[in-house]
Amino acid sequence: MKTPQVIKLVNMYSYLWRRLLARRGKSEEEIERLSEIIEQEKDIEKLLKRLKRERDPDTRRVIAEHLINVQDRMAVDTFMKALRDDSRNIQIVAMTALGNLQAKKAVPQLIQALTHENDYYREVAAIALGKIRDEKAVTPLIRVLKDRDSFVREKVIWALGEMGTLALYPLIDALTDGDERIRERAARILGII
Repeated sequence: MKTPQVIKLVNMYSYLWRRLLARRGKSEEEIERLSEIIEQEKDIEKLLKRLKRERDPDTRRVIAEHLINVQDRMAVDTFMKALRDDSRNIQIVAMTALGNLQAKKAVPQLIQALTHENDYYREVAAIALGKIRDEKAVTPLIRVLKDRDSFVREKVIWALGEMGTLALYPLIDALTDGDERIRERAARILGII
């Protein structure tokens, strides 16, 4: 059952994306069609398939945002299957949703995603692991602190910060990173722990 706060947030989100689409020149009919897709389709697998075949970027964004914010623990298995989809966009939506759901069952796949060739993919995996806060992810995240991409390292620092004292020593080591953003982020997080 949704609490009044959740209902209020959902209504506010719906209002905001409707305004965004209107600003982008979408007609009221198009906006209503997008709204109906989300409201009528409760089956997550069907929405994932729709996201995969949809060509309109605004429709894809609305579906992806809805999927990322699903708060149904029953959806974990569906998102786990979506990690094996051939579409990188579907995989990214699934990783994000699994992180939001704090699905510990996804930790091995998310750890594996830390070695993916795509930088953004590694960033999303690190963020998801930080949200899940499983100690099994600490050592793999530490290894990624040497990633060539500073944005990936920044997300790893954040994820390690979410792990709390488990990641204290790697965060201290990050204070000597060559990138000033990484040093600042590590220092900020160390101040919080």
